[in-house]
Amino acid sequence: MELLKENKLEIKDRIAVFIVQRGVIHENTLEFEKQVKQNQSFSNIIEGIKAMTIITEEENAPLVKKYFKRYLIKEKHDLAEIILKSPPSLEDVPGVMAYLYSLFGEFGINIVETMSCWTDTIFIIRREDLEKALRLLRF
Repeated sequence: MELLKENKLEIKDRIAVFIVQRGVIHENTLEFEKQVKQNQSFSNIIEGIKAMTIITEEENAPLVKKYFKRYLIKEKHDLAEIILKSPPSLEDVPGVMAYLYSLFGEFGINIVETMSCWTDTIFIIRREDLEKALRLLRF
């Protein structure tokens, strides 16, 4: 709990998630990322074995469709992103992520996507659950 009290939150709403088949032409991905950066927007791309997940702002949906239309499997809109910024000691404390996941479950909040990058843990949830999620993340 002491570690979680040191966390800071960053929130983004109007997020969309797109699931795209693997096998996308590499240049399409590079062009998409280039366009997103030119628009001063953001995207996160996670590559799995059979698919790629693209997390981006709703305003980038036309770009996703432009570059990945043939490969698009599924899309979800009206989402929010919660970034939990933790101290570096997070990686040395067992059970923190399990505890966080259990909190979301106890409050009836489905995590649509999750990812982490060292001290940043990113949760994608339905926008309608954002207020509830913010209450549970007050430590």
